[in-house]
Parts: sequence; C-alpha cells; structure tokens
Amino acid sequence: MVRIQGGKLVTLGGESASVTATIECSKLVVTGGEVLLGRSGNDFSSHSPYYFATLKVLGFVEWQQGTYRPFMQTEGPETDLWWSTGEFKVGTANASPTLAPIAINYEGSVVTPPQGYTGMVIKSNDVITKVNNNAPTYDTDVWILDSLDNNKEWWMRGK
Repeated sequence: MVRIQGGKLVTLGGESASVTATIECSKLVVTGGEVLLGRSGNDFSSHSPYYFATLKVLGFVEWQQGTYRPFMQTEGPETDLWWSTGEFKVGTANASPTLAPIAINYEGSVVTPPQGYTGMVIKSNDVITKVNNNAPTYDTDVWILDSLDNNKEWWMRGK
C-alpha cells in the first residue's frame, strides 16, 4: 500500500508528447495534499498547453481528502487523467476531497471553460464509488460533474 498524507504527488509533463506515470501497488490512499499531473519540473504550478499526463495506478485508489488539480485544454480534447485499474473510492463518511480542474487555452492562459466543454479527469476499470453523496467538492458555479460508462468515468463539463 502507498499512502499520501500531505505535500504533493507530482508527475512531470513531457517536452514533446503526453506522458503516463504508473504506480503499481495494491492500494493508493490519498488522505491529504495535492495530486498534480503533467507539471513543469521547475514550477509545479506550470503546465504545457499541448501535452497532458495520465497517472495510472495498477491497483485500487482511495482518495479520502486532498485536492486533485487536473489541467484541461478547452480548445481540444486533452486533459490530465487519474486512472485506477481497480475500484476508485472518493471521500470518507465524514470528509470529501476537492476536485479543482484548471481550464487553459492553447496559449496556456487560465480561462473559464466554455459552456458544454467536457473532459475526462478520473477513470476506473472497475467502478468509481462516492463514499458520501457530497464527494468530491468542486466549483459548482463553473463545473458540472458527469459520471459516465456505469460509474467508470468522471467528466467535468463547463456550465
């Protein structure tokens, strides 16, 4: 089992192509901190507007608390993706993690996502399970969370 209790779980972005980072474990448990994909090695707040990342967990994920900040390209289909080959549990009975997508354009500027824009940000080969009905929290003024493919894919959609 791998446990992330705080700090940052960061994957670095590719210089000329999208990349996948793989963690092989029976279970990845995130109880705090941030999950940041496809970031610049010099500045974790920076992300390429052209190349995105996948974090693939060969096992189960329990995302209990903390914040996942996927970048989403609003002028194309690219998004960062957190993918579990097993069940992906979100939240606890008393707590909800935060899903905080960051929409960007081809220039890399942060923008408000266009109405109806969608991008997949979480995937499970098994099922995504909300442990409580409030999980995860996200900006409901900007986004709608859509569960697709029998709760195997979560897509964020611009309002």
